[in-house]
Amino acid sequence: MTPRLIAALLLLATCAACSDVEPVPEGDPKLSLSEGKLGYELKNDVMIDDANEVRFLRSALLSYAPPTDKAVPAKVETLDLALRCGFPKPKPNEKLVLVHAGAARTPSPLYLFTKAQVTERAQALLEAQKAKAPEPSMAAYAEADNVPVVEVVVGAGAVSLVLASNESVLWNLQLSPKAKLLGVAIVSEKNAAIANLPANVPVSAMTRLQAETCRVAPQRMPARHWQLSRSQNEADKETVRNLYQRGLRFGEWYRGVFDRDPEKDAVGAPVLGNVLVGDLPERFPAASLAGSTVKISKSDYFIVGPRKDYEAGLADLVKAQAKALAEGKLTALTP
Repeated sequence: MTPRLIAALLLLATCAACSDVEPVPEGDPKLSLSEGKLGYELKNDVMIDDANEVRFLRSALLSYAPPTDKAVPAKVETLDLALRCGFPKPKPNEKLVLVHAGAARTPSPLYLFTKAQVTERAQALLEAQKAKAPEPSMAAYAEADNVPVVEVVVGAGAVSLVLASNESVLWNLQLSPKAKLLGVAIVSEKNAAIANLPANVPVSAMTRLQAETCRVAPQRMPARHWQLSRSQNEADKETVRNLYQRGLRFGEWYRGVFDRDPEKDAVGAPVLGNVLVGDLPERFPAASLAGSTVKISKSDYFIVGPRKDYEAGLADLVKAQAKALAEGKLTALTP
């Protein structure tokens, strides 16, 4: 075999290997960013960092595909509750990042809901039957019960995370080989979940009723680039003033718990596609929800799987509760 033939074969082998790795999308990732009333809103193909730089998610992740309802976790566990309205304080020299999402838009195969919601839906079913009107569709409740995904890409180095949201979010961790996650605190006004958390990393959560009781509502301080901040409408100005007060209250709680400035620690967006913590790492294989362990906030019911399974499971619960209400049996449902 001649040296030229050997070189040609090596080149072919190299190109074949390269063809198995999907390229980073071309174009401007900022086209997936839009400006909403409360700041930037991101689509699920991009991520934002603490300098508000927007990059394609695939610039960090290999073999990534948005989750489908078939990406079913292998195991579901319950998150530990935060103690005394707070979390462990990081050491002074440890890096802490506050990831804030007002909401997310990438659906997951996880649905969480309460006994109270089932009862409300059962009452709506009975009222429709009494009025001989069309029965409510279980599909109408899917958006409220689904826990959408935010991918959290963590570059090199040691870091602790505070994952905060106003709506329900499933935080899927994408840890680079050089990342060292020290701990995770989760705060949400609604439901929360986390996937692909290393087994040795401590995590606890403050959600729904506990967050309300502790008077903790995640809120970034209003910024000049918000549409609302620039509006001359009196109603918008009042909204900004209220958000400013919410931001002050959240900042006071955050500084009291973590002894840090939340605005200096923060990265995120009102509608968050995904986030990059730290510097952009070399590309590494994406961690899928499929086959993972997902830890969820305490809830009366959860359903994991395709949307049709959720709708069927919810329908069974609602019809059973409607029957109990019609018969005067007001005993609470058992999860």
